[in-house]
Amino acid sequence: MDGVADKNMKTTFFQYKKMYNRIESRLKEPSAMTLTEMLAALLILSMTAVAIAGGVTAVKNAYQKVTQKAEAQQILSATAELMTDELSSALEEEDGGTDGWDFLSGKNGIWMHFESNHEQGICKVYGDEEPGTSNGDLGQNTVEENTADNSDQGSKNGVSVPLLSQAAMGNLFYTDYDSYIYEDGCFKVKDLAVYYRNEETNSAERVPAAILNELVVRAVNLGDTQS
Repeated sequence: MDGVADKNMKTTFFQYKKMYNRIESRLKEPSAMTLTEMLAALLILSMTAVAIAGGVTAVKNAYQKVTQKAEAQQILSATAELMTDELSSALEEEDGGTDGWDFLSGKNGIWMHFESNHEQGICKVYGDEEPGTSNGDLGQNTVEENTADNSDQGSKNGVSVPLLSQAAMGNLFYTDYDSYIYEDGCFKVKDLAVYYRNEETNSAERVPAAILNELVVRAVNLGDTQS
């Protein structure tokens, strides 16, 4: 894309140079240029300069949009992979109501669920050794150690840890989803998406930079029966 822009700019420059040389040669002629011709030449030169500036800006903006779309797609893929890693190893599950679907982590034996917010994106929220409790003992030293730096981000149900840091998302995006449930041996995440941080947070007005309509993860330890 940069090569095409450079080629167009070089072509326009040579056209501009050629026109300038013609004007210069006319000025040296005995008859010179009339006032009307001079004004017309200035108008053409001005229009040429505006076209060059506008073209460069348009190319720059287009390149930036393509780059950001690619970055958003990478963030979406990483988020889907991290959620899959957690959900696929779940040992138990239980409907947590408004707090999201609780599941017993196969990695550390602690109940947890996912939440999302505009500041941090999708987070892992660790709870107690049993689901449905609030502000209790995490019960596992490993989780306390891993989440010590995020203790000030705790939600009402436990310690909240972002799946991806803002640095990993370039301080430009955040991740979100519509809902997730468990049925028929699978966790299903609806509308997993990446959004621009500077856009409206209202779900009706947001336009995702990248979206996966449904992420289906088979929980290999749970079987096909619902709790």
